[in-house]
Amino acid sequence: MQTTGRQTRIAALASTALVVGLAACGSSNSTGPKSTGPTAAQSAHFFDSVYSSYLAGGSSEDSTAARLVADYLEFPPAYGATQSTFTVTTAGGSQTWYGFTYGIVPDGGDSVYATIAYDGTDLEHVLIFEQSYPSGTGEYEAALLDFSTFSEYDDSTASGSASETSVGSACSELTGLAADTVMADFLGDGTCQAASYTVSASVQWSAASDLGALETLSFSGVKFNGARFAAGSGQGVVRGPSKLAALIERLRAGGHLLPHGFRSAR
Repeated sequence: MQTTGRQTRIAALASTALVVGLAACGSSNSTGPKSTGPTAAQSAHFFDSVYSSYLAGGSSEDSTAARLVADYLEFPPAYGATQSTFTVTTAGGSQTWYGFTYGIVPDGGDSVYATIAYDGTDLEHVLIFEQSYPSGTGEYEAALLDFSTFSEYDDSTASGSASETSVGSACSELTGLAADTVMADFLGDGTCQAASYTVSASVQWSAASDLGALETLSFSGVKFNGARFAAGSGQGVVRGPSKLAALIERLRAGGHLLPHGFRSAR
């Protein structure tokens, strides 16, 4: 695939000293997260620079890409999630990917787990994998975003598992980020706590998607240090500007966490 000007900008960001640790955080395996990887703040600042770079592009597609970077890639480390490094099995063999997981706990509802994984700091491919368990039955959704072509692949069959293995201290959003205005209204009166997760996923896209080696993706038993978001008092319905409350209502109405904005590439 030909390198675009957008990819060149992101590759330049990824070559800086700050980001070297993002790609060189230990050997690939399924047990992460790696203690030698970037801190949550380093990851958040890196994705914030990517957000700003896309925003500076000026086109509507650049603006959409910037928003997706803020909402899905920058958002978890901004609340303390640290990057895990793990092996993803594809139709063409094993690859090293990186990612984050966070959980959403509605008041009186079942947890939802969102995992965001990417194949390198140039962000050519980003996987959004969401799983929930209403009434004890697993529901799974997956989308693959191609930032080089502004395409979204969501014609997939997915399965997986997720468990919350520990819950820790309270967390809050990192300040001083360019994307603060995008992320600031997420929590509302909900709560955030550090949390650890173990996640497995298996996704197969339609052959018509023409994804080649990425037509199938899977990983197993990956450990993440992420964040746990719980609804605050009164967030059973949407009150005020909280994105968390809005997401909970979407989930209860049968909606999902998956992004929309790139052109469909089914």
